[in-house]
Amino acid sequence: NKQVTGIQAVNEKGQKLNYTAQKIILATGGLSYPLTGSTGDGYDLAEKIGHTINKTHPVLVPLETEGDIATKLNGLELRNIRGSIWLNNNK
Repeated sequence: NKQVTGIQAVNEKGQKLNYTAQKIILATGGLSYPLTGSTGDGYDLAEKIGHTINKTHPVLVPLETEGDIATKLNGLELRNIRGSIWLNNNK
């Protein structure tokens, strides 16, 4: 019925694994910074499996931090960046 009912993944041993679900989140990244791998390929993939893609627009997203790390990063230019998210001492 043109519905996604699960996904099929391949593990590091080449074994196919099937997962069923009522909902699937397709998180592929965006198109904002190609040097970080965000080439927009995810939009093509989503379109190929039947999704409608609305016109996209570049945006800036604020990052909230605790402590004085933000002031230490003031003026930093981001090129080929990498980041980690920590919540309750979990990466």
